[in-house]
Amino acid sequence: MPLTIGTKRISTTQQEYLRRAKSEPIPLLAEYLPLVVRDRDLQNGREDLHPDWLDLFEAHREQLRALMPQRALAVLTQELGERDLIDKEILSINPQKSRIAFLLGAGASKPKPSDIPTVKELLPDLLVRARRLDRADLQKLVDFCEETKIENIEDLLTAAQLSEFCGRNPNVLRLVEFLLFRRDPESKRMHSHRFFPETADLSGVAFLQDTL
Repeated sequence: MPLTIGTKRISTTQQEYLRRAKSEPIPLLAEYLPLVVRDRDLQNGREDLHPDWLDLFEAHREQLRALMPQRALAVLTQELGERDLIDKEILSINPQKSRIAFLLGAGASKPKPSDIPTVKELLPDLLVRARRLDRADLQKLVDFCEETKIENIEDLLTAAQLSEFCGRNPNVLRLVEFLLFRRDPESKRMHSHRFFPETADLSGVAFLQDTL
């Protein structure tokens, strides 16, 4: 089981070992660090490994190489050496003198105080707001999405973009009708939105796209 790095669950024994190792890293680090790493509570995840051990190990790695047996050092390297995931360049940044930007992943704006809906929650939230605008076109859109259980905002945006192309260019609309339904919209009367004709072979559409 991988060691858990943290400071919440640190035994008094580990604290004392760490205090002594900081005061005199060599040779005490070579004595205490293997004891801590092999400790049953740390191995089973019941206790955290203080992150200062990682700093001490990295700072005195070459000196430990001269003091410790190769096999013992290999065990420490396997447990601790690959846990340094911080780019060393970060340590040279002075936050008081540098302009720093944090790039947050999706969902970072979900919690309070921003309360911005996630992508999955966005369309239902927008549909609720659309009803409040009391516009007939939006009401019909909301009813259609609810009846057909459309909940993904990306589906709606894709359809809106495609509809914009079709609305600007009748030839695009006719081609879409042909590729999906093998028909010309001008050759047949308008159908109710509840009527969905049999679609064409979609694999053939994908093959045509690759060919083009």
